Amino acid sequence: MKKLSIILFILLILTNGFWLYNAVDMGVTQSYHDQVTYEFANRIVSLSSLANHYIHGISKESALGIIEDISDEDSVFIKDNAINSYWISISLDENENVKEVEITDIVRNWAEQYGDINK
Repeated sequence: MKKLSIILFILLILTNGFWLYNAVDMGVTQSYHDQVTYEFANRIVSLSSLANHYIHGISKESALGIIEDISDEDSVFIKDNAINSYWISISLDENENVKEVEITDIVRNWAEQYGDINK
């Protein structure tokens, strides 16, 4: 009976240690995931602003070439005087030059939820 009590006590300690390890591991993993998500969301917004600065005013053909280079060709389409893909939309002015680069609503909502954006 005494041996059984000792074995059960050791098993109790081992299983509690296992659950404690899992809880700590999940906490560390979640913290890492939150940090990566935060950085990614802010990176999206920063790159959008950078793209606005550098491709503002270029021709429609040049912008179409750029977006086709960085996106899947099947995802690129022109609608409502803008070049669109799944992730970004490049609006054009009346002369068919780039007016503004915008991230899509889905990406913007995600970035607002997880990032620290000021736009």
